[in-house]
Amino acid sequence: MLRIEGLTKSYGPRTVLDGISTEVASGSLTYLLGLNGAGKSTLLRCVSGVTTADRGSIAINGRPWSNRRRHVRELGIHLDIDGFTPRHTARRHLRWLAHSARVSDQRVDEVIDLVGLTDVAHRPIGDYSLGMRQRVGIAGTLLGDPPVLLFDEPLNGLDIAGIIWLRTLLRELADDGRAVLVASHLLDEVRRNADRILVLRGGRLIADDPLEDFLGDAPDLESAYLRAIGDPMDSEYSA
Repeated sequence: MLRIEGLTKSYGPRTVLDGISTEVASGSLTYLLGLNGAGKSTLLRCVSGVTTADRGSIAINGRPWSNRRRHVRELGIHLDIDGFTPRHTARRHLRWLAHSARVSDQRVDEVIDLVGLTDVAHRPIGDYSLGMRQRVGIAGTLLGDPPVLLFDEPLNGLDIAGIIWLRTLLRELADDGRAVLVASHLLDEVRRNADRILVLRGGRLIADDPLEDFLGDAPDLESAYLRAIGDPMDSEYSA
């Protein structure tokens, strides 16, 4: 379980996260929604430790995450796809990550196979498509088999086959008992896969509900989402 209490982050006079408190249960696939600038990526970066929050606490399975150690055995993080050396192969990159966390080369081969890169793992990452680089990032997230996983827009760059593959993988990871939190704009995928919905608006958490409760009597997820966020042209949303 991931527990977030009172997480707050400001940049100068602008409050990006305003006292966020929520839980992502083990065995749950939770989707984080919100317009651009709502605070989704900042929330994930603060939880992961990439960005330091001004206030608040984070716990994983009841243990404080107070020092924000990015340990692959406790927290898997997939925030962007730019942290690669282009001349390195996928296998070399993942082995470097694995060795720094005392994860075996056997596990590297397992995650390479899991993300479907076995046949190209010897090629430089600089030659990869956007979708293939996404798969390398996802493999790194899974290296330590952590109980909590964070993904920021992981479907970007994936083709139809990749989207179906990742949809299935995320569902399996949650069903195996992990707490999975995914930021996404793709409402169709959210509707297919989500157990729970979080919505940020202007740095505040305005919805935190099981999917069916969030939908209520709305005809579809888009309608429920627009009902929750109100007028997207409101100045409150500006980044």
